[in-house]
Amino acid sequence: MAKARYPIHPDFEPWSRMHPPINRAMLPVMQTLMGLLFTREKSTAELRVERKPIPADGANLRALLYSPIGLEGPAPLLIDYHGGGFVFPAAPYHYELARAYALRAGCRVLFVDYRLAPKHPFPTAPEDAYAAYVWALGHAEELGIDRGRVAVAGDSAGGTLATVVGLMAAERGMPLFCAQMLIYPAVGLSEGTESMRQFTDTPMCNSRDAKKYDELYMPDPSAGKPEYAAPLGAPSLDRAACGLYRDRRVRLPAGQRHPLRRAAAKGRRSRGAAQHEGHHARLRHRAQEPHRTGLRR
Repeated sequence: MAKARYPIHPDFEPWSRMHPPINRAMLPVMQTLMGLLFTREKSTAELRVERKPIPADGANLRALLYSPIGLEGPAPLLIDYHGGGFVFPAAPYHYELARAYALRAGCRVLFVDYRLAPKHPFPTAPEDAYAAYVWALGHAEELGIDRGRVAVAGDSAGGTLATVVGLMAAERGMPLFCAQMLIYPAVGLSEGTESMRQFTDTPMCNSRDAKKYDELYMPDPSAGKPEYAAPLGAPSLDRAACGLYRDRRVRLPAGQRHPLRRAAAKGRRSRGAAQHEGHHARLRHRAQEPHRTGLRR
């Protein structure tokens, strides 16, 4: 790829020549190898890392609970869903971000290892994400958290899950989270957006990749509610969205060339998201200035 076509920020340069293999033959190998990163997460002098099994539809999901040393309960909790097109496990930077959220926002972080396609197609991932949310609320005392200060977060596919959990909670009579942090979420069917047409060969993720992800994730779109795949298609977001938001200070430098850019922008303009945007503007600088985060009292 010529640099003149897509100027790459120096911080992103090492990644600009990488392109994950998105095919059925290689995915099981990639999932196994990347899945080992979960087992390498250990406690440090600053953070305690605990492994938590979460029951979901007859299976036990893996999850990590990050707790800053010295944090006393009941503490705020951020439930974090990683990106990866619904087919890739968490990458190293996802774990780095989880640690940063816990330390800089002064909260516990529940990092959810939801099940992946193509072995577990739609709607498994949304149901897993919701199961983790319900489990966390039901085990608040055990986890040492404040049920009134539970937030959700996610990037890309994880941002979709963090959005859909709000829809599910509203539909199924569960309390809504106090805050929502979505980083370039896939919130709608975006094939026709400007960024999908423009960014067909960008590094790491482009519109051609997005089509492959969709084919692997949703071989049967009718298997679940359409809004669980594309939440902007929901009849209403009034009771399900706290605020759609892309962090401009803590993002991948190539985010402006991400094919989901326009879809995320549509989400920010949706009625349900805009309704609460001012209240959750405090989350915008949460990594650098934790005293401003909506999770703190």
